[in-house]
Amino acid sequence: MTTSAVCISFQYLLGDTESSDSTQKLNYWKADYVKIKEELSGIDWATEFESKDTNGMWRIFHNRMLQLIHQYTPLKKDKHPNTRKRTSWITKATVKVMKKRNKAWSTCNCKTSVSAAT
Repeated sequence: MTTSAVCISFQYLLGDTESSDSTQKLNYWKADYVKIKEELSGIDWATEFESKDTNGMWRIFHNRMLQLIHQYTPLKKDKHPNTRKRTSWITKATVKVMKKRNKAWSTCNCKTSVSAAT
């Protein structure tokens, strides 16, 4: 009788995957939307989009918007830079389900039914 061995290997990513400047975010409240609008209205979109398919036009528009947003939107310092790092494995959906579970548990009469059964 022959036996064969199977080896399974895993690679784990340990550490922070966020960039070092992750403590700064765009402050959209202080963006200069007038300048962005002026820049967008000064573009000849007909020539920009000429002979492009829909995806090509979207990429051009999207890249131009990102460029203008970064140009005319100041950065702000993140007030809670460690919050996301600490709970990076919990998604917003998980937190929502956990809150729903906790609310259901607190409104449940489980404690009285358990004591009545004993």
